[in-house]
Amino acid sequence: MNLHYHENINNKDNLLITIGDSWTAGHGVYTDKQYKQYTNNGGHLTGSQLNLQQESFSGSYPSQLASLLNYDLINLGIAGCSNSASAKRLLNHFDNNYKNKYKKVIVIWMLTDPNRISFYSDNCIKSWSYDPAPISKAYFKDVWKGFSDGWLETAFYLKTVYNFCQVNGYLFFYGTGWTVIENKVHTVNINIDQCNLNNMLLIDKFETMLQENNTNKDLFSPICQHPNKKGYKLIAEKIFSVIKEQI
Repeated sequence: MNLHYHENINNKDNLLITIGDSWTAGHGVYTDKQYKQYTNNGGHLTGSQLNLQQESFSGSYPSQLASLLNYDLINLGIAGCSNSASAKRLLNHFDNNYKNKYKKVIVIWMLTDPNRISFYSDNCIKSWSYDPAPISKAYFKDVWKGFSDGWLETAFYLKTVYNFCQVNGYLFFYGTGWTVIENKVHTVNINIDQCNLNNMLLIDKFETMLQENNTNKDLFSPICQHPNKKGYKLIAEKIFSVIKEQI
């Protein structure tokens, strides 16, 4: 199966694995050339110019966090990825125990919009969001009946990834950049204890944290409103400070 991901393996003692969407992949980290193209084109980039690949990965919060931790890195983040697709990418493609090679393995999941969906299509995992595709229309018409449905799906995949990490002896942390997870989980009558997630670390409200620190308006990319390299650095440092208390 085709799998878009980034790894930085230097034979270190420990490994960091990250899953999530564009915030994990590092979208918002653009080269000087891309900024110049953006300005010259009247404030937009074409699809080919938006191809970040190594540039975005190198400035992503996982890359910067792995450097702070002095860990090897496998970054499975990809733009537009649903929560279910993130879980599938981790379990299906990396279903081997890295504890055979590393002393410690940490998995971090930055959750996305719980109402994104995923299915297998042409031997690949594909995600859909709020778009005019027939599959999205059918889902929101016939399946998604209210706010809680997406969070019920997310709770299921959180438990799945948590159990996967437990079996393999990995440390698991999760959070999100745009909402307070614990409050949302309670709205569907699933609290942290009932989900068996009480010993997971809740790293929350990255976006609020960035906005509160963004007095110079220089932590977000003007191109796509994702964090830029400075913004991801702040996220990496915040996660690093919390993780260091747990390991």
